[in-house]
Amino acid sequence: MGCHSLEEVREHINRIDQEIIQLIAQRGTYVVQASTFKKSEDAVQAPKRVKAVITKVRTTSKSLWSKP
Repeated sequence: MGCHSLEEVREHINRIDQEIIQLIAQRGTYVVQASTFKKSEDAVQAPKRVKAVITKVRTTSKSLWSKP
């Protein structure tokens, strides 16, 4: 993981950004699929689910983040 130049750091960041974008797009297709199983607009919006996902993401992020 040790980079030897700013350019190398940026290349890694750009690669990771592309992977994130691809994963978010993939996630979006599953979100659309999930909406087809729901019977009402309220169920599609699912504020409790949104809150749970945000909490899970924040918790996971905090557990993975370490400052060098």
